[in-house]
Parts: sequence; C-alpha cells; structure tokens
Amino acid sequence: MLIRIGYNIALRLASPTAVLCILHVHPSRKGDLARSENFRIEPPLPVEDYFDGFGNHCGRVNAPAGVIRFLNDAIIRDPGELDTYAPIGIGTSMDPGSSASKPAIT
Repeated sequence: MLIRIGYNIALRLASPTAVLCILHVHPSRKGDLARSENFRIEPPLPVEDYFDGFGNHCGRVNAPAGVIRFLNDAIIRDPGELDTYAPIGIGTSMDPGSSASKPAIT
C-alpha cells in the first residue's frame, strides 16, 4: 500500500535556540519511498545533518527568535503488516513479576 506521510511543525522561540530534530524517514526505509521527502524549513536556514548511534538522520538548526516551521511530505510503500518487536520487560529484570527482578534470598 502507499501511505502519504508528512508534517507541518511550528515552534515559537523567545530567543535564538539550537534545535535538534529527527524528522526524516529512517535510512533503512529510504528505499521504500515512492516519492522522495520534500523536507524544508521556513524561514530557510542551514541544517547541520548527522546520523546518531541508532542510524537516525538528524539535524541541528541554529534558529533565530520567532517562528520556525519544519515541513515534509512524501509517499512510502508499506506492506501493511505489523512490525516485529521484542517487548521490553516481559520475562526480564524490568518485568516486576519476573523472578529476575526479585532479590535472591540466601
């Protein structure tokens, strides 16, 4: 299936601010884009792009005081199936009912 994705995010900043954002499609899904991202900032400002330790495409913007807007739109192909995941906590030390979270009695 094809899914239209996007956003229009506005921030009102009282003073100049460094803004960190993670607003792009994850690189592992870039090949699924049927229409490329149209990422933009209003007013136009330079973005320092980088990738974090999880592979996310991040950006740093030195924004002036006032309103800054982040916009993006794209179309992505998706099979419509649920993502596979490992629930955090079940049967682990983070699960309050797990014996792993109870101190050993000696």
